[in-house]
Amino acid sequence: MGRLVTPTRIVPAFRTDDGTESVDGSAPQNASPTKELGDTYLERVAKYVPAEVIAFFIFANSILKQSLTDPGTMAGYPVMSIALVVLFGAWLITPIYIWRIGSPGDAWILNACMATALFPFWAYVVDGVGPTYFLPYDGHLASIVLGAVSLVSGLIKPGDAHGQVGEAVEDG
Repeated sequence: MGRLVTPTRIVPAFRTDDGTESVDGSAPQNASPTKELGDTYLERVAKYVPAEVIAFFIFANSILKQSLTDPGTMAGYPVMSIALVVLFGAWLITPIYIWRIGSPGDAWILNACMATALFPFWAYVVDGVGPTYFLPYDGHLASIVLGAVSLVSGLIKPGDAHGQVGEAVEDG
């Protein structure tokens, strides 16, 4: 299982003499496309989370929270200003990071869009200093929002690899 969401593929599959299915390149030309490969709902929920970017954000946020004393400055700059730079910087780096870790066969564009859309929710859920500038933190609201966006995110499914459902996918 890769890091990014894998689109559904319909590949030629046929039964061998011992009753097993073969989905490798040895399928005959007349084999019917019957085997679906792709991520399940729960795998998509997990893969859409920009975990590496969130880990950086949590690290930076823990430092910023310790500096929120009055007057709350770091190197002469207000902590809230630094927190907003960290928030928006991490948010902007999310699609670039997803693009860089993508590999052939991944639905990296959809994954980047989903991770970018989900990042602000995760930033709020971890009681981020930057997001609380816009919305006061409420743990109950954060839990409900995280549950809702997680449920919905798994419903977003990439299409097949080459645009036509039922089309055989060739690795090359």
